[in-house]
Formats: sequence, C-alpha cells, structure tokens
Amino acid sequence: MCDAVLRSSWLLPLLVVMIAIDAPFPVLPSETILMSAATTAFGGGDAWMVVGLFVAALAGSVLGDAVVFWLGRCSHRLVARTVDNEHEVSAWVRKHMLQRPGIALVGARFIPGGRW
Repeated sequence: MCDAVLRSSWLLPLLVVMIAIDAPFPVLPSETILMSAATTAFGGGDAWMVVGLFVAALAGSVLGDAVVFWLGRCSHRLVARTVDNEHEVSAWVRKHMLQRPGIALVGARFIPGGRW
C-alpha cells in the first residue's frame, strides 16, 4: 500500500503544497514523505520520478520561502496590532539576531511562525 501511495499521480502536487505549508508552519512530515518517495524512485530506477520529486521540492520550497518572506515583510503590522509597544519587540529581535544569529535562526526554524 505504501508503494502505491508513493507512486500515485497526486503525490507531486501534494508534496509541493506540503513543502510550501511546511515553511511557515513546520508541523507537516513533508521531508519524511519526500525522502520515502525518493528512496522508492531511486530503488525502482524511476528517473522521471526522481526529476519530478526534485521539481516538486524546489517549487514547494520557493513558494514556501516566498510566503515566509511576505509574512516577514508584513509582520510589523501584525505585531503593532497585538503588542502595545512595537519597538520593544523589534529591539528584542535585533538584539538576538546580532548577538546570536545562529542560535536565533536555528531555534526559529522549529517554532511555528518563528521564521518570519
């Protein structure tokens, strides 16, 4: 059954959507499904499926990163509506990005909505 799912015609469009949604909200198992499908494609010698998976991963990643970029550009409006003093939040983000950029970026990757 798993093989049938990994070889179905709706897998590639579904992966594009899952990977795109996974960018701002990292709760979907898109990497696991992508790696499982790639293993099946490589193991079966299906070169077209490997290419399709690559294109689906690329398209989903670009789309998801564009959404995250857009959310980041618009987040000051959201923060201004939900926080009384927008400058305190901006200062906190700048402080941590300047002092510990690696930890801040890696940590933000695993917080839903944290990347923007």
